[in-house]
Amino acid sequence: MHTVSADAGGDGARLLRRVRVTLAAAAACGLLLSWRLWVSSPRQYPTVPVSRLLPRVPYPLDFAWLAALLALLSAVALARESRKFVAAFLAIAGLLCLWDQSRWQPWFYMYLFMLLPFCFDAGVGDDDGAAARRRAIMNICCLILVSTYFWSGLQKLNYVFFTQTARSLTNPYARRLPEALQELVPALLFVVPLAEMAVAAGLLTRRLRPAAVALALAAHALVLALFVPVRSNVVIWPWNVAMAVLVWLLFARDRSFGARDVLLDGRFVAHKVAALLFGVMPLLGLFGLWDSYLSSALYTGHTSQAGLYLSDSLKERLPPEVRGLVQTADGRNLLNLGRWSYAELNVPAYPEPRIYREAGRWVCGHAERPSDAVLEIRGRARLLDGRRPVETHDCGSLERDE
Repeated sequence: MHTVSADAGGDGARLLRRVRVTLAAAAACGLLLSWRLWVSSPRQYPTVPVSRLLPRVPYPLDFAWLAALLALLSAVALARESRKFVAAFLAIAGLLCLWDQSRWQPWFYMYLFMLLPFCFDAGVGDDDGAAARRRAIMNICCLILVSTYFWSGLQKLNYVFFTQTARSLTNPYARRLPEALQELVPALLFVVPLAEMAVAAGLLTRRLRPAAVALALAAHALVLALFVPVRSNVVIWPWNVAMAVLVWLLFARDRSFGARDVLLDGRFVAHKVAALLFGVMPLLGLFGLWDSYLSSALYTGHTSQAGLYLSDSLKERLPPEVRGLVQTADGRNLLNLGRWSYAELNVPAYPEPRIYREAGRWVCGHAERPSDAVLEIRGRARLLDGRRPVETHDCGSLERDE
C-alpha cells in the first residue's frame, strides 16, 4: 500500500522542495493582497476572535506579527532545512487565526494544512525511510487537493449556483456570443461541478490521471480568465495558480501511487487530521453543521449573506470609509457586509451568522436608538429551490445576544 515512487531519492526531495516553495510563495501572496485582514489597527471591519477573553492586538504588534509571518514564509521557501521554520509559521499563523475568524479563508486554511506535514520533512536523504516519509508527505498534500476538488464540485450542485452564481460569472462574456450559443450556456453550467468531481476521481486513478491533470489545469485557466479581466476577488488569483502548479508537481509525472496510498496512508497523524478536516467534515457542511468555507463551498451560491439597514442619522455617524459603502435599496440605506469586507479587507466576508452579528454590533456602537440599524441575515440557500431562512436583529437584540 505505501508505494515509494521512482523519484524516491534526490529527485523526490527536489519535488517536495518545489511543493513547499509553491505553498510558501502562494501564502505570502495571499497575505500581501489581504494585508488589512491580518492586522487590527487600521481597519474598521471588526475582528471576531474565537473568545472575548482574547485581548485586542494593538499597533504596532499587529504589523510585527504579519511581518513575522512573511519572514517565516521566506525562510520556509529558501531554507534547505525548513522544519523549524514551518513549525514556527504554523504556530503563529494558527494563533493569529484565533484572533479573527474572518481569517479562516479557504485558501489560507488549505495552505496551513498542506504545510503541516513538512514539519516531518528531514530534507535530502536516499534511504528507504526518507523516501517513504517524503511519499507520506506528498500523500497528505494529494489528499487535501483531491478533497477540495470533490467537495467544491459537490457543493455547487444546487439551485442558486445554476440560476444565479454561475450566470453572474459568465454573463459578461456570454453576452458577446452569438445568440444561438448564448442559449447553450445554461446547459454548459452543469458541466462545472461535474468536472471538479471528475478531476478528484481522475487524480486518484493511475490510468485517468493525465486526463484529470489536463482538466484541472484547464479549469484553473478558465477561472483566471473569468476573474482577471474584471479584477474580481484578486486574492484567489495566486490560489488558482498555486493549485495548478501543485496538481502538476504532485500528479503529472508520477503514476506509482494510487487511491489507497492517498486516502488510507496512516503513517502520520497529520494524514488522519487532513482526512477528517478535508475529507469528512465537509459532509456536515451540506447540512449547516460545519462552516461553509471549511467545507470547500467556493462560489457555490448557497452560503449565507447579510446586510445592515441603517437610519439616515446612523449612516451619517459612521466613519467616512464605511459610510461611502452604504447603498440605497428600496429606498433604504443598505450596508452590504460582503461589499464592506471586499472593500476593506480584499476578501469575501466569512459567511457565518456569528461574523455578521459581530459586524452588526460594531455598527450599532454608533447608533443612538435600537431601531437605527436592522441586521438581516439570509441563511444558507436550500439546495433544491434556493429559498433562504431570514432572521433580523435590531441593535437591542444584538446587544442582548452578545
